[in-house]
Formats: sequence, C-alpha cells, structure tokens
Amino acid sequence: MNGYLPCGGKSRAGSDAVREPMHRYTYPIAPPRPVRVQEPVSGGQTRTLELLLEQNQLLSDLLGAVNSLTAAVLALQCRPENLTDR
Repeated sequence: MNGYLPCGGKSRAGSDAVREPMHRYTYPIAPPRPVRVQEPVSGGQTRTLELLLEQNQLLSDLLGAVNSLTAAVLALQCRPENLTDR
C-alpha cells in the first residue's frame, strides 16, 4: 500500500474514494515500569510462605502418586486375560 487508507465506504477499486493517511507509531508505546514497594517481611509471613511451599510440594507428590496408581489400575484392566472375562 502507499500509506493511505480508503475512507467513506467506497470500494478500493473506486478512483473517487477519499484517502486519508495511515497514522503509525514510530516509537512503540512501552509498558509501564513495575513499581517496587518494599515492605518489611515479618517472621510470620516468612513461616507462612514456607508452610505453603511445603504443602504445595506434598500436594504435587500426592498427585503424582495418584496418577501412577491410576495408570497401574488401567494397565491391569486392559490386559487381554481381563478383557475376555467381561
């Protein structure tokens, strides 16, 4: 294109279409800088975060164990000798 957009609802092929310039940003708008707020961290907050991390790890381990057991049960159910009994 030549840097102009058709205006006024006319077709692109129409020679009488009014054209207006395309406005482009030469400098992209940057996202705002993050503002750091330094708050004092108390011992209670630190302990709470540590407990949450431990809980998260335990839940992840438990989920892995449940997934493993589920896979084992499905593998046993899909054995050929188990399929003929049904």
